[in-house]
Amino acid sequence: MNKTYIFFILLFYLITSSFAIKNETVRHVDDTIIQSIEGVRNDPFTSIMFFFTEIGSYHILLPVTIFISIYYIFRKKWITFIILYINLYGVRWMNEMIKEMVKRERPDFDRLTDISGYSFPSGHTMNSTAVYGLIAYLISTRIKKGKRVVFAVSSILCLLIGLSRIYLGVHYLTDVLAGFAVGLCWLMFILTISEKVRQK
Repeated sequence: MNKTYIFFILLFYLITSSFAIKNETVRHVDDTIIQSIEGVRNDPFTSIMFFFTEIGSYHILLPVTIFISIYYIFRKKWITFIILYINLYGVRWMNEMIKEMVKRERPDFDRLTDISGYSFPSGHTMNSTAVYGLIAYLISTRIKKGKRVVFAVSSILCLLIGLSRIYLGVHYLTDVLAGFAVGLCWLMFILTISEKVRQK
């Protein structure tokens, strides 16, 4: 499918979901999922979920971006170096902007961690999708075999990060799904701009 079609499909999903979260049926499903997860929590699994949620935090995404960017400094790939930081801070800015527009309160249940700010879309999910997605793309351009494995690992990682946010009680399922959608939209935008710049 054409990238443009995918982009607009994801964008359409974001717009419709931002309205759908106000629907009673959708809210009931979101609440039911969180309450169901609360019933199966245990200490070992909670530790695992905290680990994955930390991987999706800015405290990890920034050092990872810096580490990758150092490689491109040595290779004098200045465009890629700049793109890495535009990707990280651009997606964070977009997440905050959407949150301020939608103003959805966080789940009011048994949260396992203290957190402030609005809920929709999930910042951890959205930011991780953009950052780890870009890194997966960059790695795939440097290898001949195993490209699918790289993207699969990146996708599973982002999926687990999103799941951890629901498990910890700080996001609804719809927040996480929207995070994936917007993160992918942003990533496709960044890759398109990057390719056009390189062509010139």
